[in-house]
Amino acid sequence: MAQTLTDREKALNHEDGLGIIEQLANISDRIGKESSDKIWHHGFKRNNADGNPATRISPLFDTVNVAPAYMDYTNGVFVPGGWQWLIDKFYPVMVNMDGTEAYRLNKFNHKLKENGEASDAFNIDSDLNAMSCLTERVYRKHYEVGDVEYFEFSNVKLDDDFHCDAFVRNNKTIASKAYFPMFKGQIDSKGRLRSIGGQALNTNTTATAEVAAATAMGEQFSIWDLSHRTLIEELLILMSMCDNVQLSYGQGQTSGYVNDASQNYGHRATGTLFDKGPFFGFSDTTHEIKAFYIEGLWGNRWDRVLGCVLVNDVLKCKASGPYNLTGEGYTEVGITLPANGWQKETQNTRFGSFPKEVGGSDSTYICDYWYKNASGTRVLIGGGDCYSGSFCGRYWHLASAASHAAWTVGASLLLEQPEEA
Repeated sequence: MAQTLTDREKALNHEDGLGIIEQLANISDRIGKESSDKIWHHGFKRNNADGNPATRISPLFDTVNVAPAYMDYTNGVFVPGGWQWLIDKFYPVMVNMDGTEAYRLNKFNHKLKENGEASDAFNIDSDLNAMSCLTERVYRKHYEVGDVEYFEFSNVKLDDDFHCDAFVRNNKTIASKAYFPMFKGQIDSKGRLRSIGGQALNTNTTATAEVAAATAMGEQFSIWDLSHRTLIEELLILMSMCDNVQLSYGQGQTSGYVNDASQNYGHRATGTLFDKGPFFGFSDTTHEIKAFYIEGLWGNRWDRVLGCVLVNDVLKCKASGPYNLTGEGYTEVGITLPANGWQKETQNTRFGSFPKEVGGSDSTYICDYWYKNASGTRVLIGGGDCYSGSFCGRYWHLASAASHAAWTVGASLLLEQPEEA
């Protein structure tokens, strides 16, 4: 078994770079000597006392001296820094209704297959869906010491506090791959939630209807959940070493609302960044943002997120499915969430980081907004919409009931890797 350290010892070891030694000393007991040379261990820490988004994040372990990733808006190119190896662990793919892969897509033109033939990424009449596949498990560890939050990442379970929740199936077996929606969701003529380019976004649906539309596509499909969402958000901070994700990757479509249903209230159709590779963004507020082949992580339309509810101001979370919309069987996280406002200090938990104090701004601390309703049962939505402006990014909203249906909110397709895949 790996040595157990106190939180203070862990913090000190992170400061002087020695913490990994104890963890790797007996790693062969967990994963076998033959694979120990493939271990990677990255991380960052967040100093909540520092309001500068560019200096409050510091690298840990293998991340030290790695060049950060960022969008170069002047030249219109994404700069991967020292993170191309991580980006290459994702690929765009079309999947069948049973969740198996049909074929991979061209990474820089999703209208084409990897072999150059025409794809179905923009074909709503097919039964395929476009997904971003992460090909290696990512285990994460969250904790804090004083005002400092720690986030660790590895491809192996370095100790019992590392979890790969985004890879855990509903039956609690662990998948080797994780699948994310390449496009924000749409509901087709058969009532199925889809991930296809060139489509108007689904809105005005309840959470129950959205989950039902996802499972109508196949029993292994669902919608965004907390573990998948926080995994992507934390990887973005890791790569950029900055808490302002909109500055690092793109503003997203955070403007353009029109009070006209015939114009879908200003929502952009899916697939506008089909030829921009795995990452792309703009400094203006009229275009989408794309990361790990996932379009529209923030802005345009809110996304419903399973696995996190607020029940009469009590935060309840679940690390993996199956999920419900009431919080029954969920874990009480045991933290108090602040009133609405710009996120300032955050607090790290088993389920990720949550707001602790407000009082920041769109250019300080987390740089994104937070909103809650302390009464009733509220289901998480994330990202913001085309009316939210600089509130968007890691904008978490726990104020909507599962029954809430409006032009602002919808869902996107998530896939659990089939066991036989």
